[in-house]
Amino acid sequence: DAFAPGSAGLAGPELGDGARGAVVHLTLLKRPVEQVEWLEVVDKDWSELLHAPAAAWEDCEVVLAAVSRCGWALQHAAEPLQADRRVVLAAVRQTGLALQFASKELAADREVVLAAAAQCGRALDFAAEELRTDRDFILEVLRLNGRALEHCGREMCADREAALTAVANMGSALGCVAPTLRDDYEIVVTALKQDPGALIFASGHLRGDPELRALADSLAAPGADAPAPLDGASQPAATADAPEPALGSEEPAATCKGPDRVVFFGPRHSEGNMSLAKTLGVEGALMCEIGNLGLPIAPGFCVATKSHDLSDTDLSKGPLKEALAKVEQASEQRFGCKYAPLLLSVRRCSASDGVQQLRPRSDTEFDSLANIGLNDEIVAQWSLQWNPRCALDCYRRFIFNFSSAVKGLDMRPFEEALAAVTTRLDSRCQLGRKHEACDIPKRELEDLVNEFKALYAEQVGSPFPQDPHAQLSEVVAAALWRGASPGAAAADYQPPAVMRRVVVQAMVLGNFDPNSAVGVASARPPALTAPAGVLGDGQVPRLSGEWLLNAQYEDVAGGSRQCMHLTEEDSKAWADRHSVAENERRWRFPSLEERLPWAFARLVQCHSTLAAHFPNMPEARRLEFVVQRGHLWIVQPRPRCAADDSRLPLETLRR
Repeated sequence: DAFAPGSAGLAGPELGDGARGAVVHLTLLKRPVEQVEWLEVVDKDWSELLHAPAAAWEDCEVVLAAVSRCGWALQHAAEPLQADRRVVLAAVRQTGLALQFASKELAADREVVLAAAAQCGRALDFAAEELRTDRDFILEVLRLNGRALEHCGREMCADREAALTAVANMGSALGCVAPTLRDDYEIVVTALKQDPGALIFASGHLRGDPELRALADSLAAPGADAPAPLDGASQPAATADAPEPALGSEEPAATCKGPDRVVFFGPRHSEGNMSLAKTLGVEGALMCEIGNLGLPIAPGFCVATKSHDLSDTDLSKGPLKEALAKVEQASEQRFGCKYAPLLLSVRRCSASDGVQQLRPRSDTEFDSLANIGLNDEIVAQWSLQWNPRCALDCYRRFIFNFSSAVKGLDMRPFEEALAAVTTRLDSRCQLGRKHEACDIPKRELEDLVNEFKALYAEQVGSPFPQDPHAQLSEVVAAALWRGASPGAAAADYQPPAVMRRVVVQAMVLGNFDPNSAVGVASARPPALTAPAGVLGDGQVPRLSGEWLLNAQYEDVAGGSRQCMHLTEEDSKAWADRHSVAENERRWRFPSLEERLPWAFARLVQCHSTLAAHFPNMPEARRLEFVVQRGHLWIVQPRPRCAADDSRLPLETLRR
C-alpha cells in the first residue's frame, strides 16, 4: 500500500517519482539469534568461530559465509556440509586445497575439482582417481592453471600436448615437464612467449641457443616481471651424480674472482666442504658439507670478501650472477618472476678465522633478513595462485625488517601501526582472545602492508623498492659492510684485513599453509654425565628443541609465541610441569612428532646422519629447520655461543 498510486507512503523525495506505482515484493527472513551472532563473528574474523559451539559448524549459512572468507574453514564443518556442493564450491574457489576436506563424491565432481585445480594445482592430489587419469579433464585443467602439470603424474608430464597447453598458460610450467620435452624447441618458444624467464628451465643446449636468448631478451622489456635470461653456460644443474669433494681434501674449485669467493651449496652437491672453514667460516662450511651428505638443505651460496667496493654486490654480473642462477636451477624458481617467484634470505656468518673483532655486536647490527624478492606485482599474483594470507604476511615482515636492518629507520611508527591492528582485533573479539601478528586476517594485512609502505616512503622520501635485484644488492651490501643506516659506516668500520661473510639462501616458508612449520632442533647425549656433543659407541643422540606451526624463524627466536616441543615425551613432561590437561596439550601444544610425524621422522634421520658424520661437533647437530607443505628442509646449523649449553632446552636458555 505504501507504493500505491496517490499514496504518500515511502515513495517520496527519497525514492523519486519513478517509484510511484511500482510493485515491490519484500521477504522477511527470520533467523535464530545464535545464527545472527555467528554470522557477525564470521564477518569480522572467521577464525573466532573455532571457539563457538559445534552447532555453529552445522549451520549451512554460517559455514558458507566462513568458507567464502577462507576455504580452510571447510575442515571444521560438519560432515553433511562437507558433502554439500554449494559449500564445497565456495570453499575451493577461495582455497583450492580445501578439496581435501570434501566428501568422496564431490572429489569426483568435475566442476568442483576444476574450480579447485584452477585456484591451486596441488588440489589434483585430492581429486578422485578417475579424474586424475582422465586426459581430457587434465587438459582442461591445464588451460586454466599450467602449473597444475606438476601434480598430473609422470605420464602427463611426458605428454607433448599437455606440456604445450601448460606452458601456454604459464611459462614457468616448463620446469614441470619431463626432461625429454625440455629440449623441444616449440615448447620452449611457447613458454618464453608467456614468460621470458622460463628459459632457465630449458635443457642445457637450448639455454645457450643464441636465437632463444635473443628472443627472451626482446620479450623481457624493461620493467617486465622477469629479468633477462642468464648465460646457459653458467647454470650447471645439481644432479645426484655430481662428484662430491672429500672431507679434508684440497680446496675445491669454486667460483672466484679477485678477492671474493662465492661457493654454491645445495641438496646432493656443493662446491665446498669443511676444508673451506677458514674462508667461509664454520657455518658456511657446514652448510656445504650438509649438502654433500645428501641431506635436504635449501640451496644457496656463501660469499666471502675483504673488498669494500660496492660494485662487488652487483648480482647482474660476475660470480654472484652465476651463483644465483644455480640456486634458481636447484629450486626450479626464478628470482623476480611473478609466476614462480624465488624468495631469498641473507644472513651474516660469524667470524671463525681467528681474527679478533674490534667491537662487540650491537642489538641494532644487521644479522639476517628474509623474504627478499617480494613486490606488489609478485604478491598480487601469488595471492591468486597460492595462499594470499601467506603472501601478505611475508610482505609485511619484509617491509618491516628491510626498513629496520637495511635503512635504519625509526621503527616506532611501524610498531604502533602493528599494535593498533592487534588491539582493534582484540576489541572486536567477543571471546576475549588476545591476537598476535600471526593472527591478523587477510583484509587487515592488506591495510597494514599499505600503511607500512606509506611509513617507509615518508621517512625515506621514495617508494618502497619494487626491483627484486636492487633489493638483494642493497641487503647484501648492508650485511657485508654494516653501513646500512645513515652515519653507521664510521662506527661500523672494519679494517680491510677482516674477512666478511654472508649466506644467500632460497627461502622455505614455514607459514605457507597448515602443514608448514619452523623450529630449532639439537641433539643431546643419552647420559647427562657424558661430555656435550661426544657420543659413545652405539649411542643415539636424543632429539630436543622447539617448533611453531605456521610461522617463520623470527617468531621462534623472538619468543612472542608459545613454542612447542619436538618430541611427544618432552611435550608431555612440559604439560605435567605446567598443569596442562592432556586434551588441551594435544589440541593447542602438540609435539612435532604428533602433528607432522613424517617431517619428524625425516628430522630424526638427518640428525642420525650428522651425528655419525660429526661425532665431536655439537654445532653441526644444532639445526634450524623448516617444513613447507609437509616437506622438511634444513636451513642452517646453529653454532654454539659462549653462553650456550646444548644439554639445556631452549626455553631454559631464553629464561
